[in-house]
Amino acid sequence: MLNVHLPQPLYGQHTHERLITADCTRAGQTVHLYPAHYPDFAAPVDAVTLRVGGQILKAEVVGAPETLAYAYTLPQSVAPETAVEIWLHDQFAGRVVPRALPLTRKVTLTAATLFKNDYTQLETWVDYHAALGFERFVLYFNGELARILPEVAACAALRDRDVLLVPWPFAYWAEGLGLGAEGLIAVHGAQADLSQRGRDWHHAQQLMLNHALVVLRGTTDYLGFFDLDEYFRPATGVHSLADLCRHHGQDVYIFQSRWAELPGSEVPAWGDDRHFFDRHPVLAAPEWVPFPSRTKYIARPECIASTGAHVPKATMAGTRMVKVEPEVVGLYHFHCFSGKAPRRNLITPGGVWAEVPDFLPQGMAAEAATA
Repeated sequence: MLNVHLPQPLYGQHTHERLITADCTRAGQTVHLYPAHYPDFAAPVDAVTLRVGGQILKAEVVGAPETLAYAYTLPQSVAPETAVEIWLHDQFAGRVVPRALPLTRKVTLTAATLFKNDYTQLETWVDYHAALGFERFVLYFNGELARILPEVAACAALRDRDVLLVPWPFAYWAEGLGLGAEGLIAVHGAQADLSQRGRDWHHAQQLMLNHALVVLRGTTDYLGFFDLDEYFRPATGVHSLADLCRHHGQDVYIFQSRWAELPGSEVPAWGDDRHFFDRHPVLAAPEWVPFPSRTKYIARPECIASTGAHVPKATMAGTRMVKVEPEVVGLYHFHCFSGKAPRRNLITPGGVWAEVPDFLPQGMAAEAATA
C-alpha cells in the first residue's frame, strides 16, 4: 500500500530562508523536532521551545555528538489532534499538529532513500530489493509531491508494496552558503572552527538521514540507507538480507560501495535510465573497483548516534558492528544512472577485514563499537 507522510517545515523570521525544523512528528506522547543547519543557521536546543497550553516542555537531545532530533514528552492529557507551539529565542515561530507516521505494523528490514529526477527507476529498484528481503520502502522525494504523485501512484510495484512516500522539498546543496559563524558556534560551541564558514553542506540528504533514524524507530528492526543507482548483490547462498541481519544479530552492518559498470549486452547504454522498466537483469561487469571511503549501512535505528551521508559517524556504546566484504554482499553503484563517466582504474582498492572463525560467514568480521 502506498502511504504519504507530509512533513511540516517551520521557518524563522529572518531576512532570508532559515529552517528551524523540517518536521514535527509524534509517536505516542513523544514529539520530535528535527533541527536544520540550513543554509547558514542552526537552531540549538536552548533556543527552541515547544509549548502546549502555555506550558513549556523540556527538550531532550536525541543523538550525539551531533543532534538527530529534539524530543519532548507531552502530558498524558494531551490528545493526538492537539496543536503545539514552537518558539525560537522567545519569539513565536508557528503552531502545528504533530503527525504520526501512517505505519501500522513493524517489519524486519526497511530501505530508505532520497531521490530527485531519477524516480523513473523506482519500480525496478523496489522490485529488486523486495526480492532480497526488504519489506518496507521509505522514499523521500527531493521536490514537490504534486509533480510525481500521479505517476508514482499509478505504479503497481509501488502501490502493491509497503511504501511510504515523503516529500522533502529542501535545497539539496547550500550552494556556497554553508554554516555561518552563528550556526557554527551553535553547533560546535566556543571551539567552533570558523574557517569552515561558506562550505557546501549535504543539507537535504543529511536532514533526511537524521529524520529517518528517529521517526522510523519502533517501526522496523533494521533500516538501510542507499540510493536509487545502488544495488545490493549477495553472494550465492545469501537469499535474504533480512534473514542475514536477523540471524547474525549485529546492530550495524557496513557495506563498502563499489563503482560498477553495466555490460552492454544485458542492460541499456550509459544514461538510458527509462529502459530499466523492461526488467533487464541487474548485473555488474567483472571489473569491479572498490571505493574504500564510500560506504552505506543497514542498522538498528536506535544504535546510530550521529551519521554522515555515507557512513555512521558514531554509534551507541556497546553497539555490535560488522563490516561486510563485497564478496559476501556487494553494494554496487551503477554510476551510469547519473550520466557520469565510469570510475574504473581511477581508484585504488582497499579495505581489510579480519576473519572471525565460526561466527559469521567467511568474509565478515565483527568489532565492538563505542561512542
